[in-house]
Order: sequence, then C-alpha cells, then structure tokens
Amino acid sequence: MSGIRITEYIVATIIIFAANYAIYLLFNKGLARNAKKLQMRRYLIASILSMLPLALSQIPVTSAAMLFNAVLAIFCGATFPVIYHICNHKNSPDHDHRIDLAYGIYLFGWLTSLRIFISALEPIIGNIAATVFYSLTGLVAFAVTMLAIVQWGHFFIYHSCVDAAGIQAAQDTDRNEANEFIKSFPTYTIALILFVILIAFAGCIAGENITISNRPTIVGIIASGIWAISMCKYIWIGKRSLFSRTGLVRTYIDVKEYSQQSKLYIDEMKTRLAHLTVTPKNQEEKPHTYIMVIGESVSKEYVSAFSDIEHNSSPWLKECKADEAHNIFFAHAYSCANQTVPTLERVLTERNLYNNKKFHESVSIIDIARKAGYTTHWYSNQGCIGVADTSVTLVAKTCDVAKWTEQEVNKVQYDGSLLDFLDEIDPTKNNFIVLHLMGSHFNFINRYPKEATQWGEPGIQDNMLNYLNSIHYTDSVLKKAYEYAKERLNLSAMLYFSDHGCIPDKRRVPQFDGFDFLRIPMSLHCTDNYISHHRERFNTFKANKNLYFTNDLMYEVICGLLDVESSNFNLENSLAHKEYVHTRDTLLTNNGQTRINEDMAER
Repeated sequence: MSGIRITEYIVATIIIFAANYAIYLLFNKGLARNAKKLQMRRYLIASILSMLPLALSQIPVTSAAMLFNAVLAIFCGATFPVIYHICNHKNSPDHDHRIDLAYGIYLFGWLTSLRIFISALEPIIGNIAATVFYSLTGLVAFAVTMLAIVQWGHFFIYHSCVDAAGIQAAQDTDRNEANEFIKSFPTYTIALILFVILIAFAGCIAGENITISNRPTIVGIIASGIWAISMCKYIWIGKRSLFSRTGLVRTYIDVKEYSQQSKLYIDEMKTRLAHLTVTPKNQEEKPHTYIMVIGESVSKEYVSAFSDIEHNSSPWLKECKADEAHNIFFAHAYSCANQTVPTLERVLTERNLYNNKKFHESVSIIDIARKAGYTTHWYSNQGCIGVADTSVTLVAKTCDVAKWTEQEVNKVQYDGSLLDFLDEIDPTKNNFIVLHLMGSHFNFINRYPKEATQWGEPGIQDNMLNYLNSIHYTDSVLKKAYEYAKERLNLSAMLYFSDHGCIPDKRRVPQFDGFDFLRIPMSLHCTDNYISHHRERFNTFKANKNLYFTNDLMYEVICGLLDVESSNFNLENSLAHKEYVHTRDTLLTNNGQTRINEDMAER
C-alpha cells in the first residue's frame, strides 16, 4: 500500500468523521459535554471501521461506486436529525438524534463491503449472478433511500417532521381515506412524486451496479466478506440494531407497540366490567333512547349556530339554539387533540389528560351504558379498519350491535346512510346509540351529495364553500336523526360534538397547528321526558354551558347525561354536576402539551 494511498484513506476517514460530527453538533440541541465526547468517539470508531474494508481492498476512495454509497449514506443518516431540528429547534429545549448518523456511517461501510465482496466473486459466479446480487443490494439501498425521501416529502408538504402523530394517522387511515388523500393533490404533483420514486429506484439499482475497475486484494476480499456478514445484526437485526434506533423507525416501533397495547382493551374487558358498578338515578318509566353523534373535523367557527358568519351553515342547530327550554349550546368546547383516534380513545373512555389511566385499563361509555341497562348500538360511516383496528374500533366492537356503512374504493357513502340503521332499533328497549359521522373530513366535496349543495357550483372544488356545504349537510342529518328518534324511539336526549376542528383553506398537518383546529361545536338536545326526570342534570348542564371544556372529559358528560352513580365516575370532570372543577387556566389540549389559556382568541 503506497504512502499516497494510505493518506487518501486517512483523509477520507477524517472527512467522513468530521462531516457527521458537524451535522450532529449543528442539528441537535442542548447537548451535554459528555454526550459530545461520547458521540465524537462513536463517529470516529464508525468512520475507521467503515473505511477499513475499502483500505484493505485498495479500492480508490474516489471510485464512482464508493462515492455513490457515500452520498446515499449521508442522505439517509442525516435526514431525520436535520428535518427534526429545522422543525423543532425553536420549541424543543433539547434533542439528541445521534444514532441516525452512526447508522449512516455504518451503512456506507456495509454497502461498500458488499460491493467489494460481490465484485470479487464475479469471475466465479458469472456476470448474470453478480448483477442479480448487485441489484438486490440496490433494492436495499432504494428501500432506505425511500424512507429519507418520504421524510423530505412530508417536510415540504406539511413543514414538519414525521412524528408519532403522523405515523399514527397513516396507520389509522383506510383505503378510501388514502385514495382521497392522493386525489387531493394536483396531477402534476402526483406525477412529480412518481418521477422521484422512479429516479430513486433506477439510481439505486444503477449505482450498485457501477463497475469497480480495480481488483480488490485477497485480504480486502476476506475482510469485506467478514465485515458485511458480521455487521448485519448490528446494523439491521433486532430492536437494538442501529436501523431500529434511528429516529423514524424508532417512532414507528413506539406507535406499533402502543397499538398492540391497545389490543389488550378487548382482552381485559371482563376484568374491567367485573369491578364496575353503575347505579341509574331518577329512572325513566318507559323505554327511552339516548343518541351520541360524533362529528368529524368541524370547527365551530364555521357553524352558524356558534359563530356569526355570512352563510347559515347550520339552520336546524340555529333553530334549536333559539329554544333554550330544550337545547343547550356549550360556548367553549375544545378537542383534546387534533386527530381522530387519539381524541376519541379519550372521548370514549375514562382515560383523559388528567389521570394516568392506560387505554386498555379504562372503562368506556359503552361499558357504562350497558351496565345501566341499555342496549348499545354503534353505527359508523368511518370505515372498519379490520386487522388494523384502532382504539375507536375496539370500543365500537364491544357494543351489542356494531355496524359500518359499506366502504368501497371510489364509492362515496354519505352520512345520511346512517339513518337507515335506525330502522333496526327496537323501540321497546332502552337504547344507547352512537352515530359516528364522516362529517367534514377532507375531501369536503365528497361529504355531501351534489343536490345538497347550498353554495358554489355542484361538483366544483372550492374548499371553503365545500366545507360549509358539508356542515350544512351534517346539520340536516342531525335534524333527521333527532326527529326520527323522537317520533319512533322514545328519545330522551341527543348529544352532538365534533372530534376536532379544521381550517378548510389550510392543509391539515399531524402536529399541533393552532387552536383553530381544536375549537369544536357541542350541543345537547333534550326532550320533555328527559327534563322532567333529570331536571337537576339539565339545569346543571345549562348553568355550566359557558364554562371551558375539553372533550377528553366526554366520558363524564355521558355518565352525567345518563344520570348514573359509578365507581368509575369522577364528578369533578362532569359538566352535569356542580362539582365540575376545570377552568380555562387548568384545562389542557394537544395531547396534554398545550394549555387552553394560550388561546388568545377565546377569552
């Protein structure tokens, strides 16, 4: 090995080390002195080890194949730390994403070792077999490159880093939602995405097939083979592998483990119910029905019954609001998160932002209603995800009856189809019904039939007008559900609220993006039957209508509405009781990370 060549490898090692260590220092925050020293050693050792197969093989550092692997490794290793820092350095006191960069360095060494070893075997196994092996390596390179490309694509679309909320949202999305999401992009954007994927695929396959002109030394061939095989476990296999500890993959694993925990909900249901006591108070003599309607993505700022806006988007609700003897509209209701699943798993259970309950340990409103003597029904237009059950679906399936509208790709189901299920309900029984709407979920134009268009041209995309039309259509569904249940199902009360809000002219992001996404409509519609039997509850609801509230406390609202006593019912969380303790200054939202009093628009 010549002195010039030795110097070349030493310089390359120093450059790899310095580049990664500089990225570590620049794109992490609040690093302790000992952390800096520890990572300095980590990256130096990684750089030396990853350069070793190249040096022993006497392959020039500047060869096209090695430069390709170096660029790919830096791109994959630096992506998560850089994007995370750009998005969070202003509000994060410290973050340390050290493993991604180490993974990038070792990825370079692994790809290089494989490349050298396969090239040495080429005279033995033949060109075709070698090309197959090169292409398989290229597929691995393409897979890890796509993970980085997805993160950059997410950043350019949402101006945020992929986090648990984004991964959870992707995991909880069904085929129809995915189809609509794709269609929401302009054709040229989809074409550009496909072009980038194609270029990445072709580039990785071609890059790993670049010919190495220099024949590696025998020592280098042996070292490369041993290096590539021995480092597989360290880089790829198991929870402690570098790949599993990179920022994106670690976040994905955390979400999957949380989802698996949620599956315990069904398994532990018998245990929960065995310790649950529920005692109805002021029982109504004849069979009666309660309905809880869960809206989707409706911001109260666009509901005319709650806000003074140009378009009367909710004529029935507005009419109800004028009848204060039977209807209560809550002025300051918020969502506890800006996504459906993390919100509803709290809405539906006693788990909230103020206790340490785990989802699978928590009693649900369905458990309470059944214990109180009600036949429970769940009718949803949200789609049943099946093997990828969300926590919402898990609760729904504990009902006596749980049904979903038929979900077919490219076929739109409007919320009005849920009304057909009401014909199945036995009016001679006490019933507790949940209607889960698609409401105003994007794409808004797909949430109402063309003939229900109130503003704008039918079938023409205009997010603002489409959104208002979707709210108007929801209002008509609420009216029909209320009137049907009052006439045929001995309705006592119907509660309506949205899971979270939406700003129609702004693309929604998985992360917290302001209180406009959290202010929600919430109204209670009571019949004379309910008021006469539960006057104290009705009057307390009315007295508390201007208090601040987050919907992770909806479980207690339902307990109060049903007027029950229970071992799993905290009166301090219930708007139906004078013991309610929460205020604007104490309430939390955004999964507990933000206080309601930070909302300067609601004072």
